[in-house]
Amino acid sequence: MEGAPLSAALLRLALDNLADSVTIHDARGKLLYVNQATASLMGGQSVEEILASPPGAWTERFEMFHEDGTAVAIAELPGRRVFAGEQPEPLLVRRVDSEDGNARWIRIKAAPLRGDDGEIAAAVNVSEDVTDVKEAEVAQRLLADAGDALAESLDYEVTLQQVAMLAVPGLADWCGVDLLTPAGNVEQVAIAHVDPEKVAWGRELRERYPIDPNAATGSPAVMRSGRPELIQEIPDELLVHAAQDERHLELLRGIGLRSVLILPLRFGAEAIGTMSFVLQDRRFSDGEVQLAEELARRAVIAIENSRLYTERALIAQTLQEGLLPPTIDAPPGWETAVLFRAAGSANEVGGDFYDVVRLADEGWVGFVGDVTGKGAPAAAITARARYTMISVAQLTGQASAALSQLNSALVQFGGLPFCTLACVQLLGDPDEGQVEVTSAGHPLPYLVGGDGASSAGRPGPLLGFDPGAVWSGLTVNVGPGDSLVLYSDGVTDTVGPGRERSGDRRLERLLADSPGATAAELIERLDHELLEFQDTDQHDDIAVLVLHREA
Repeated sequence: MEGAPLSAALLRLALDNLADSVTIHDARGKLLYVNQATASLMGGQSVEEILASPPGAWTERFEMFHEDGTAVAIAELPGRRVFAGEQPEPLLVRRVDSEDGNARWIRIKAAPLRGDDGEIAAAVNVSEDVTDVKEAEVAQRLLADAGDALAESLDYEVTLQQVAMLAVPGLADWCGVDLLTPAGNVEQVAIAHVDPEKVAWGRELRERYPIDPNAATGSPAVMRSGRPELIQEIPDELLVHAAQDERHLELLRGIGLRSVLILPLRFGAEAIGTMSFVLQDRRFSDGEVQLAEELARRAVIAIENSRLYTERALIAQTLQEGLLPPTIDAPPGWETAVLFRAAGSANEVGGDFYDVVRLADEGWVGFVGDVTGKGAPAAAITARARYTMISVAQLTGQASAALSQLNSALVQFGGLPFCTLACVQLLGDPDEGQVEVTSAGHPLPYLVGGDGASSAGRPGPLLGFDPGAVWSGLTVNVGPGDSLVLYSDGVTDTVGPGRERSGDRRLERLLADSPGATAAELIERLDHELLEFQDTDQHDDIAVLVLHREA
């Protein structure tokens, strides 16, 4: 009849056929009703077995944990909170079956059932299995966080430690990374545990009992075969068999091992290491294995990027050092000092160069140059420019002749980077302080003395552009205690707060405030000023050469 209430039998039939677990229990926790979905969720027990169990009997087999890994107390369960007069929010728990090690994510909701007197007679619980959704959410979050960590640093050991820490507790209780060293040993580079205090146990274990690279199981075997190793159940007998002594067994048991997943870190056909995941009280699900494999794949990319960066940085550093003089000599009665900082990424070589050269006639030439661009083209021009200046100046005794020869050589390159250069040549006896200053498209040097700081020389055309270009120097007198400061535009182009450039005025003020300063003192003050002012990464080389006439 339309509008008639459903019978108890029909209601029971409806509940019995729900996909979600439905239970009803009293204030003691005694189960009064469970549907068939509950029996499936409880590990295959029959409905009758579950109902016949005493209150709380399920806790002997099943454990529940919050998302952060802490245990869920009985009083926290929504059904128990109903009897405390609360209106509980749904509770998400990870439920672990201690018998088979399987874990499920369950969302539990509860509501009161009231008797005719209005009092709470029972609590109705609806438990929804959300394992697939939760594992997908954990995977998405973990991979996103790992992506950020992998992009933060080019130090792969730091990066891998961050990734290992991200893996616990969402994916594993333990996570560690081992790499194969060039000598063929297995080196632990990262370790993390859900309990930070146990990390010390893990480190002691590896220090006192290092892994045998020829071991038939574990990381060495995975490195050799390139195949993952998954052990879902590790009995205590296996630990006893593997232990070398009592302390070793104590450490193995203290770490806690139930399930172990060891994945190869492969780069092409080569296994460069392993990433290990350990669970203490449960098994790995298929989704977690797939997540671990993706995490390991991304870790390999970070390791190889770091190694490539380090290799390129070493090449660039070696090449850069080869383009600059190992030491700087000083003319008699003069002091010299240099500031040089190269900018650019690992495979970029800066285009700034400098030198002080003694000529055959006892004369001296000092110069600072700047080749536009970076990398291999700039390195080629830098080497050509520096050695042309040295060889021609020493052969002819004239800085102007060296500039002309360098210009001709660069013009012949055609279309390659241009070059600017400022040079000073001591005329006659160095003790007299007569200097010829020449600029080829380069910022003019500063003459620093008791009267302040002022530009020295006159502008001239840059090198490598006009085959008919000529340069004329300007003679200046450098008095006792005065200095000549040659610099590249990386000094004035240093960027500070608000994208402001350091600029010529800032440099001139600093030099003007440093009368009588030695070459080393000027370099120290300028270096400090630039580092204090700089607010972003350095985008251009900085080269400064100071020649100071002794008082």
